[in-house]
Amino acid sequence: MRIRYDDETQVMLLPDYGRKKLLGYADTFRELAHAYEEEETQPGVLLAADRREQYVRQVERDNRQVLSKQLLQLAGIMTDVADETYGILTFPEKKRRLLVKTLRLEGVDVESVHRIRLNSEGDRVDKLCLTMRMEKGDALSCDDVAGMLSVILNSRYLSTADSPFFLGREYEDFYFVEESRYHSMTGAVRAPKDTEKTSGDNFFLEDNGEGMLHMVLSDGMGSGEEACRDSSLVTDTMEGLLRAGFDGAGAIAMVNHIFYCGAGGWNIATLDYCQINLYTGVACFYKAGCAASYIKRGRMVEQISSQNLPLGAISHQDIEPEERDLLAGDYVILVSDGVLDSFSQGIGEDMLVEAISQMDLTGPGEMANYLLNYCLRQAKGHIRDDLTILVAGIWD
Repeated sequence: MRIRYDDETQVMLLPDYGRKKLLGYADTFRELAHAYEEEETQPGVLLAADRREQYVRQVERDNRQVLSKQLLQLAGIMTDVADETYGILTFPEKKRRLLVKTLRLEGVDVESVHRIRLNSEGDRVDKLCLTMRMEKGDALSCDDVAGMLSVILNSRYLSTADSPFFLGREYEDFYFVEESRYHSMTGAVRAPKDTEKTSGDNFFLEDNGEGMLHMVLSDGMGSGEEACRDSSLVTDTMEGLLRAGFDGAGAIAMVNHIFYCGAGGWNIATLDYCQINLYTGVACFYKAGCAASYIKRGRMVEQISSQNLPLGAISHQDIEPEERDLLAGDYVILVSDGVLDSFSQGIGEDMLVEAISQMDLTGPGEMANYLLNYCLRQAKGHIRDDLTILVAGIWD
């Protein structure tokens, strides 16, 4: 389906047949979810049952409710995909002719040029789509074409991860995006508890190449291999869901359900997730049972805390993100609970804020190492709990 506006044509992402089929699957999942909803239990039945039977029934009811919520979430995802549209924007004819002519001199045959805008929630950058093939000459990479586009269009372009790496002899779609306003650099350090060889903390840092930086830190309950397994489940699952296109809230809800249902070994784990949009400079903080995060701007330090419970503590929790506008030269710092445990009781947060404020370093890796060494000095070389520090900086 296409809807024509003044300078943009709205197109459904899926054809009508595929869209209707996906919506049918979503309806089926919703029906299954309603089938798993627990009916009201008669008061007399509960009174007649012994405590053991009541406990078993309560566990069964909780599991059915969790499964029902998961099915509803999957149905919602399917519906969102089915209803997703993208806009085909008008590309200036003069620039199109120049682009086609220049690439033809390099042996590239361009069949079509479109500018695409994805119309989904969140800030999405327009993509430039070129349908092209290698007509003659040596093979060119997608990055080579991105460099040519940057010169032709007088704006820095990068190839996207969903494009083929090389141009072949058959027509294929290649996607390019304008370089983001901000560049990022990251650094990370961690150290296990004195009595353990394995850290119970795990993290995930990634610039997805399309203007989004992900920082994920999880602290498993306790320390050692068991805690490492739980926190690794959090970071690995978050990584997979974010790469698959889930938003922060949806990904966290899925991970929470996994833990609540026992896949995390009936344990709990913290989650500290910061998502930084490198086009707008907006940072979103999602926090579940974790230590405070910090934003450093020169000597000023802002502390971001949350009272949310750890993952797996309850069947469902709505984690509202805290949004902050970052500027060039700002740093975002995530730490695990072990960092604050390095200080004397009751003064950890104040001393850490002071240490962050007084740092004159510019490299995120250097800053992470400085803070780790500072914690070790305060604890006189003893590591009472696993320590992990993530730092990300952005610049124009």
